[in-house]
Amino acid sequence: MKSKIISISVLMVLIINAVTISIAYEDRNSKSEIIEIKKVFSEPHFNENGRYLMAKIDNIDSYIAEAGRPLLPFEPIKITFPLGTKIGKIDVFHSPVKEIRLNRKIVPAIPFPMNMKNEDHKMKEDESIYNSFSSYPEKWFSYSLGGGIENGKHVTILNLYVYPMKYVPKENIVQYVENIKIRMEVFPKSTFVSNEEYDLLVLSPEEFADELSPLIEHKNNNNVSSILVTLNNIPMNGRDKQEDIKYYIKDAIEKWGIRYVMLVGGKDEFPVRYTHITYAYGNEIIDDEVFVSDLYYADIYDENEEFSSWDTNNNDLFGEYDWQNTGSTDDVDLYPDVYVGRLACVDENEVRTAVEKIIRYENMKAYGEPWFSNVVVIGGDTSPNDDEDIDEGEYIGQKILDTMEGYNGIKIWASNNEVKYASNINSAIENGAGFVSFSGHGTPTSWATHPHNKEGWIPYGGYKNSNIEALTNSEKLPIVIIDACSNSKFDEISNCFGWTFVSNENGGAIATIGNSALSWGYSGSYTIRGLSGFMELGAFKSYKNGAKTFGEIWGETVNSYLNQVGARRALDYKTVEEWQAFGDPSLQISSPSLPPNKPDKPEGTTSGKKGIEYSFTTSATDPDGDDIYYLFDWGDGSVTDWLGPYKSGEKVNASHSWDKRGTYEIKVKAKDEYGSQSEWSEPLEIKIKFTFNSLLNKISEIFGGIIYMFLRNLIYGLK
Repeated sequence: MKSKIISISVLMVLIINAVTISIAYEDRNSKSEIIEIKKVFSEPHFNENGRYLMAKIDNIDSYIAEAGRPLLPFEPIKITFPLGTKIGKIDVFHSPVKEIRLNRKIVPAIPFPMNMKNEDHKMKEDESIYNSFSSYPEKWFSYSLGGGIENGKHVTILNLYVYPMKYVPKENIVQYVENIKIRMEVFPKSTFVSNEEYDLLVLSPEEFADELSPLIEHKNNNNVSSILVTLNNIPMNGRDKQEDIKYYIKDAIEKWGIRYVMLVGGKDEFPVRYTHITYAYGNEIIDDEVFVSDLYYADIYDENEEFSSWDTNNNDLFGEYDWQNTGSTDDVDLYPDVYVGRLACVDENEVRTAVEKIIRYENMKAYGEPWFSNVVVIGGDTSPNDDEDIDEGEYIGQKILDTMEGYNGIKIWASNNEVKYASNINSAIENGAGFVSFSGHGTPTSWATHPHNKEGWIPYGGYKNSNIEALTNSEKLPIVIIDACSNSKFDEISNCFGWTFVSNENGGAIATIGNSALSWGYSGSYTIRGLSGFMELGAFKSYKNGAKTFGEIWGETVNSYLNQVGARRALDYKTVEEWQAFGDPSLQISSPSLPPNKPDKPEGTTSGKKGIEYSFTTSATDPDGDDIYYLFDWGDGSVTDWLGPYKSGEKVNASHSWDKRGTYEIKVKAKDEYGSQSEWSEPLEIKIKFTFNSLLNKISEIFGGIIYMFLRNLIYGLK
C-alpha cells in the first residue's frame, strides 16, 4: 500500500495524547493519502447569560446545540472528495488537558416553537447531562460522512467536529486543550463521471404537459438543456410511486448528468414523501409531527455512492429520528445530490402562471434591474423577554443586511413601527426587491411577530394570504425566505402562505423557501447559530457565496447546516427535512459572468447650492472586458437609469441637482452587459446649502413675478 501525506496546516504543536477512531474500510491494494490537520485554540472565556454562563473561544462561531444540554463551542472542518472516496483510520492527538472551575452552570440550548400559539416554551436542563460527573461531550472529536452535490459536483463530504473544550456539569468544571491534531487515511476514488446531456429534469403529471412545453423550449433556448418526463412514463422499480420517482432521478443523474429536478404538482397531483421525527424531552414527546420533505427526492446517494432509501431499518417509515421515542432512526446523510424545487400547482392555470413568470423573469435578467438591489427584512421580537433582551427577528434581519453588503436594506421592523400594518409590507414589496425575508411565527396561511418584550401580535390581524393575493408588483418579483412555522405546509392547505406568493398571477414572488412543518428556533443572539434562524441567514450567505440559481440557494443552505451545525439530534433532522423550496431550481438569479470591479469613488464638488446641477464622474473595469453600465445613487432617494454601455475603464459622467439643504452621499454601482453587478463604490459626500435665489424662486412660484422682483431688488440692495 502506497501513501502520501497532505498537510492542511503548517502549525507545529506539542502533542502528547492520542485517540484512534477506526472506520471499517481498508484496502491494501489501493493507494491511500494521509491527511493531517492541526488546530490551535485560545483559552475559553465566559460571559454572563442570566443565571448561566455562555462559553466562548476566540474565532469559533459554531456551538454544540442539543436541546436542554450545555451550549459549547466547537470547530467544524469540512473536506470534500470525489463521490465514493473511502476513509480509513483516524488518529486524534491533543495537548495536555487543562481545567477551569466555574461559579455558575453553562447555559443550555433552549429551542422554542415558531408557531402562533403563545405557548410556554421554556425548557429545563437535561438532567441526564447536568447531574452527570461525565464530561460533555465525551470525546475531543467526532465526524460524519455524506454524499452530496457542491458547486454542481458530486462529492463525498467528510465533516470533522473538533471539541476544544468539555464540561463536567456536576463538578462545574471546564476541561480544555490548546492543540489538536487529526491524522487520517483516505482512499480516493476517481471523479464521479456522468454524461452531460441534460441540466434540468422536469417531472409532472401528464395533464400539465402542454402548459410546461413553453418552459422546456425557453430553457433549451437559453443554454439550460431540459427534458420533461410525465409520471406515467416512470418505470416501477421501487416499493411505491415515491421510490419509483427517486430511482428515476438516480438514473437521470447517471445517464444524463442532470443537476436540477423540478417537481410539478401539489400533494394530490405529485406524490409526496412523509417523514417521521420525534422530538422528546426525557419521556415526554414534545413534537411528533408527520410532515412532507422534498429533500427525500434530492438525497439520492449515501456516503458510499449507494442509493439512499431513507428507510435503512426497513419499516416503511422514512427519514426517521427516534420515532415515538423508541430509538427508531434511519441512517441518512441528508445531503442533496441534486437541486430540487416544486411548483405546487393544482391546476393548469397555476402552471401557466408559474411558467410565464419564470420565462419573463429570466428574459428580463431580473438580477440586473435596479430594484433587485433592494432587500426587505421583516421582523420583530420573535421570543420576548429573553435574557439578552434581543429582538430576534430584527437581529437576524441586520445580519442579513450585513451579509448583503452593497444592497439597499429596507427594514420593516417592530422597533420602527413599520411592521404594525400589513400595508407597509406590501408597499415595500411593490416597490421592488430582489429578496424579502420574513422572520417570526406562522401558520400555513399567515405570518406575524411580537413587539419588543410583549406577547401581542403584529401586524394587527397578521399578514395573511389575502395580503399576498393583493400584491400587484408585476415583474418586480423577489425571492422570499420565510423563517416561521408551517408557512410552506402545502399538503395541509394547497394555497399555503409560501405557495400563494408564487401562484399570484399579478405579482407576489418568483420563488419562496419556508418550512413545511412546525419549526424551531433559539432565542437571543444564539438565534442564528442553529435551527430555523441558521437557515434563514444561511440562504443569503449561500447567495453571496456564489449561488447562481434558486436551487443552489436551497441546496447550499442545507449543506451549510450539515457542515457547520451537523445532524446531531431530532430538531437538526427536522430543520433540514422541512426546508421546502417552491420555484424553478434552475432559475437564474445571478449572472454567469464575473461582475465588474467596484467603481472608483465619484469625483466632483463636495459642496453646492440648492437647485443647481452638478456633474460627477467615475469609472470601473470588467475582468472579462465586457461593456459596463452605471447606476448613480444621489443619496436623496433618487437614482439614475442604467447609463451606458461604456467600454471597460471608460469614464462616465452624470449630473444631478438637490432640492433641499443637507448632506448627501453619492455612490455608484456597475453592471456588465450580462447583468452581473458590482459592489457599490465608496461614497462621495456633498453638502447642499441654502441660497437666496432658491428662496426667491419659491416665492415667485407662489405669489407671482411682481412680489418676486420687489423682494429681489430689496434683498440685493441690502446686500
